[in-house]
Parts: sequence; structure tokens; C-alpha cells
Amino acid sequence: MTSSSPSASSNGRVPTTTLQRGRACLSCRRRKIRCDGARPACGSCRRYDRADDCEYDDGYMSPHMLQLQETVSRLEARVQEIAFQDPPEAGSQILLSHRKHPSLRSLRSGSNVQSSVGFFFTCGIKHSRSRSPVAGSVHGVVCMFSAVAIDLMLNHHSRVDAYFRHNKIQNSWFLHEGRFRGNLYLPTDNIASLVPTLVTTVHLWGVRLLGREDLDMHATALLSRALIQLGDALYDMPSQRTVQVIQTHVLLALYLYDAACFLDARTHTAAAASLVLRLGLHKIRSTSQSTLRPFTYVEPIASLMPPPRDAVEEGERIAAFWAVFKQDRISAAILGLPVAVSDIEGTDTQVDTPWPMTIELYEEGMLAAGIRSGGTLKTFLSGLSSNVVQDSSLAQTCKAAALFERATRLVNGWTPDLPMSDEFYAEYVSLSARIDEQKDQRAMGDTPYKTLCVLNGASIQLHTVFAAQSEDARDKCLDAAFAIIQASTLSRLQDIKFLCPATGTIWAAVCRVLINGIISVRSMYADTPMPSLTRRETELVGMLEQMVSLMASFAPISAIMSMYPSNWLLESWLTGV
Repeated sequence: MTSSSPSASSNGRVPTTTLQRGRACLSCRRRKIRCDGARPACGSCRRYDRADDCEYDDGYMSPHMLQLQETVSRLEARVQEIAFQDPPEAGSQILLSHRKHPSLRSLRSGSNVQSSVGFFFTCGIKHSRSRSPVAGSVHGVVCMFSAVAIDLMLNHHSRVDAYFRHNKIQNSWFLHEGRFRGNLYLPTDNIASLVPTLVTTVHLWGVRLLGREDLDMHATALLSRALIQLGDALYDMPSQRTVQVIQTHVLLALYLYDAACFLDARTHTAAAASLVLRLGLHKIRSTSQSTLRPFTYVEPIASLMPPPRDAVEEGERIAAFWAVFKQDRISAAILGLPVAVSDIEGTDTQVDTPWPMTIELYEEGMLAAGIRSGGTLKTFLSGLSSNVVQDSSLAQTCKAAALFERATRLVNGWTPDLPMSDEFYAEYVSLSARIDEQKDQRAMGDTPYKTLCVLNGASIQLHTVFAAQSEDARDKCLDAAFAIIQASTLSRLQDIKFLCPATGTIWAAVCRVLINGIISVRSMYADTPMPSLTRRETELVGMLEQMVSLMASFAPISAIMSMYPSNWLLESWLTGV
């Protein structure tokens, strides 16, 4: 008697009865092979040892599939729990060591950032090709556990809030915060939506600044996603969204400098510099309206930005250039590399963009339509006054960065066996005067710690070259070191979760100045057996111990600080003395 429902024969052969269309199992459909429709597993799936994959689209699900579905639900619930945990209460912050930070550990070990892409972002392909929908869901959820959590994190405000609570310390955010927050959750097809890589990078910084171990585990996924999204971010260049890409490069560079991944960081700084120059952001409000024509048949391809829609957009572009300039100058000096944003008088590279104001002043219309600017950097280094409505904190740091890099470049070109040329001495005196002027101005106002640190670091850089021979140069180095220590005490640095990466390098220079000061004091009574400590020496030793202690306190959260361990600094001055 023939059964109305086909089934496998007793010898395992699939009967030749034709199964009704649409009744075959999903596995046989994908493989385009004959199915007998048997339950719980058809003959073909049993023969090829795929019985666990045999399921039908009529709602029937094998016990194995039901178990897998329960696993999916449990993992998804765990993702929700992790992603939406509330931020810690004030005072309960966890300071995580950079050496234990997952994203930084993979970077510092030399592994390719893109290697994590295969884990986090190709899982969707694996999911679509998996053997069954539920089994594929399990593979996808297991593999994409962190990536799904990241998607949920990007819809949570705590990371964004954490970033903006600390961005004034970084002094590297130049976009209008209100507009950024207002457009944060717009759909991607909206013309005012943000570039995704910027949103991801802000959350990456939020994770860094929150200092929570349960969020730090996602840092690698965030960093990888930001880098992948960055590759597609310039599809509509040039536009105002390009300024958001520049902001992303600046933040990623700062993040990587903070992780002591110097070459990777410099790559992003160079990319940001290329963009601001390519888009002509160094020529905003320029007094020079004519462009130099090339003397070859190959003409440069123009890629200028469309006119800003309002004063805020123009202010963002001005601030974007100077934020890149500041980062370029400081990193070039510390890494011993040439600058990416040059300033050659009378050429298309000359910086004409006016010094940046606060974004609030642009919003209030304080940059009048008729204001023009030319030779901004040259004018400043020459000691001439400029028409600045208000010296913003970004402008102050940019000026300090310009002096820091200029002083470093000048002294690096001098060696003791070379005669003191008139040109070198003239620039040496001029730079010293500019630094002293800026220090006097900064002493009278509310100046960011980073600015004071870089400015006094410039003084140390300039005068160290003659400190061994000149008492005046040695005193200037010591005065700059004292100023940094005093500012460190007054700035309540113990409440800060992030310091500019240049700070560690400058603090190490301060320690060397103090060590040389102790050596100099002790050399005055080298012939006296067992001399008692003088008041000056006691003061210098106390400052050195204070500086070493400060660096040690930041070592767990700063890769730069951890490069200068306290025992190394103490051994240096003990051995030297």
C-alpha cells in the first residue's frame, strides 16, 4: 500500500516518489538534491550525516534546532545586558593599564589592525552561508558577540557624554558640539547625518575615558570598525562632511599617540594634513586672491570646498586647520620628523588662515565678513601683533606648538663644533623673545595646562643646547622646569584621566633639567669631603622626586609615561651625581 507521505525505505534508499513542490527540507533545497520529506530527518540528510541540519520551513524544528535557538536567545540577552550597563558612579572609576588594554595590546604587539576584521566583520558572510538559519545564527552570534554589542553601544549616550566631559583637556575637538549631538542619530540617508567613522571614534574615546573594564573589551572592535569606515568616508568629498573626516583623523591619531603607536598615529596626522591643504583650509580669509600658475603643462587638480553655509561651518573649517597644525607641529618635534603643514612665504603653502576663536564666537558672528588675513604664522613668529578677537585655548596651544617645533628644529641643526653663525644666533634670540612674550601673556590669563607645558617645553628645547656653557641658558631651563611643576600642582592633575601624549616627553625633559641642576650644584663643592646638602640642592631633589612620583602615578593609564619608569629616572640622577 502506498503511503500518502513519502518516507525512506527500509534499506536506506530514497524512493522515486516525487515529493510535492515546496515540501523538501531546506538543506536539500540549497544543495539541489532529491528529498524524500521524511521527518525528523530526510534520507539524504541521514545518508550524508547531516541529520542535525535537516529542517523544514513549515514551522517544524528538530530538537537540535530548538536547542540552538535557545542558545541564540541567551547570547542576545547577554549582549543587551553588557551594552546597556549604566556608567559607574563618580569616584568609582577604574584606571586600566594601557598594557592590559585589548586594542592597544594588539597594536603594540605589531599585529595588523585589520586582522580583527576577519573576526568581527566577516561574520555576516559566514552567517549567510551557514548550513541552516538557526545554526548560522549561533555561529553569527558567537562570532559577532562583540560587534553586536558595539552596535548597541553606539546608541547609548554614556560614551559620548564621557568624551565631551574630557575633550577640553585634549583640545582637539573643533566641531560644533550641539550640532554633532543633534545629528548623532539621524538615518544615514539624511543629508545632515554624520560620517559613521566619526561616531565610532567618539565612542572609542568614550570607552578610553570611562576606564571601565567591561567596556574596554570592545575597544578592539571599535578601533577596527572606525578604520574600516574611514576608508569609505570620502565618497562625497569635498563637502562639510569632509571636515568630519578630518576630525576623525585627529582623534584617531591622538588615540594612537596615547597608545605609543607613534608611526600609526603619524600616518593619521599626515592624512589630516593632506586634507586641510588639499581643501585650501590654510587659505581661509586669505588676503592673496590669486593662485600661482604652474610653469608646466601639468596643472594641479582643484579640489576646493564649497562655500560654508553659515558662520559656524566657516569656524569649524578654521579650527580644523589649526587643530591639524597643532598636532602636526608637536608630533613632528617629538618624533624628529619634518612637518606636514609647511609655511613657505610667498607660495601656496603659506598659512593665511586667521587664528581660531571659540565656536561660540563664530556662532555669535564675531568674525566679520570683511576680515582678511595673510602670513598668520610668519606674523606671529616675527613678533608682530595680529587682529584676534579673542585668543582661544586652541589658538594658545597652536602658538605654543609652533614655538616648540621651531625651537626643536633650530637646535637640532646646531652642533658644538660648528661656529655660531649670525643667522643662527638671530633666530635663537628671536625665538627666545617670542617664548618669553607668550609665557608673560599666559601667566595673566586662564591658560590650559597643555599650553603651559608645551610652551615651557619649547624654552627647555631652545636653551638646553647652551645650558652646559651658559649660566643664563641653564637658568632659563630651570625656570621653565619650575613653571611646569608649579602648573602641574595647580592643575589638579590627579582628577584627569587623559594627558596630551607630549606631556610625558616634556616631563621627562623636566627631570633631565633637574638632574643636570643637581649635578651643577654638587660640582661647586666636589673637592669637599662629605658636603652637607645645600638649600638649592634640597629644593632640586624634592622637585625631582615630585616629578618622578607624578609620572609614576600616570604610568598605569599612559603608555608615554610608562616609557619613563621612575626607577630609571632616579638611577639616572644618582649615577650622574
